[in-house]
Amino acid sequence: MIRSSTKRLRLCGVVVAVAAVAGVVGVCSSANGAVVTVPTDLNIGDHYRLAFVTNYTWYGYETIDYYNTQLTNTANHINYADPDVIALGAQWYLLGSTGASFARDNTGTNPGVSTGVPIYRLDGQRIADNNADLWDGTLAAPLNLSPKGTAPPNVGTTYVWTGTQANGTGYITLGGSNPNLGNYTSTANWVNAFTTSNSSSLYWLYGISEVLTVVPEPGSLAILSLALLPATRYRRRRVAR
Repeated sequence: MIRSSTKRLRLCGVVVAVAAVAGVVGVCSSANGAVVTVPTDLNIGDHYRLAFVTNYTWYGYETIDYYNTQLTNTANHINYADPDVIALGAQWYLLGSTGASFARDNTGTNPGVSTGVPIYRLDGQRIADNNADLWDGTLAAPLNLSPKGTAPPNVGTTYVWTGTQANGTGYITLGGSNPNLGNYTSTANWVNAFTTSNSSSLYWLYGISEVLTVVPEPGSLAILSLALLPATRYRRRRVAR
């Protein structure tokens, strides 16, 4: 079951806008200037999800619980993920299917159950507007960035274990002998590249986060208070007169 969580995530827009009014100049960015964990087109209170392709490869014969656990471990390990991704402390789920659970059910993205929320790559690029858009056959951009915000290492393949067809249901699922593959360079064949491989082969995986919620950081509130001080003092001086 997918859980929803409110994380303390950076929201730059509100702080920058208020700071500009107060004559304060500042810059808000990721630790390395590349990974975006709070998309810039969102507001406080908005819900969203993040997705990635792994930066190392896996076998295709494991269980859904194993993949979910390993994807969460990957996104929370300094060797494989950007510090801003680790700071989320999020749970991550396989965008793929086994015989026990299809991708859209394992990830809580079944459009027949819920509308869902926007889904983004780790550079802030929106790849789907909601659950129906995720499983309509085409992404808005390739799901080709790892938890570090970089492309996977060049190991001679861009195939991804999915065991899934375009609508998010299982198709020659993982855990079997020759699961279905997707391609992380493609927007149309990202989840179904119409090819299979022996499950003892090594390919990438897709991961998607739990539902995240944009809230301001304490530092953002402090800047907001500081920005409003001149206006407050001016009003007090006028009253004194």
